[in-house]
Amino acid sequence: MEKRKFSRVDFNLKAFVSYRNLSIKGEVENLSLKGMFVRTGEKLQSGDMVETTIYLTGTANPLDISVNIKGTVVRTEGNGVVLQFKEMDLDSFAQLKNIIAYNDGNADKVMDEFVQAIDKSAAD
Repeated sequence: MEKRKFSRVDFNLKAFVSYRNLSIKGEVENLSLKGMFVRTGEKLQSGDMVETTIYLTGTANPLDISVNIKGTVVRTEGNGVVLQFKEMDLDSFAQLKNIIAYNDGNADKVMDEFVQAIDKSAAD
């Protein structure tokens, strides 16, 4: 049975993960509104707090468009790490939501998932 509550889409972009005063380069393999998998040769530990920047390419000025996220390493795998999002600014959230909705093909479903998660958080 599928445990995921958020749509996950394949998405390949450069990402920089900062932790412990280091910055490592990686490639986003997939992402959701809750987290992402980043391919990297670096070994991070579960529980590490990280700041991640995803640079969006294919825009008129790619240096101006990025998604900035604070999160936690929840799992390491042979070729990368799974990050769970904890905090992001409104612009980054809007960009992330649009990326997922566009690549999933169902913007209404993606927004419903977000609203349901907010409702659940408010009830807890």
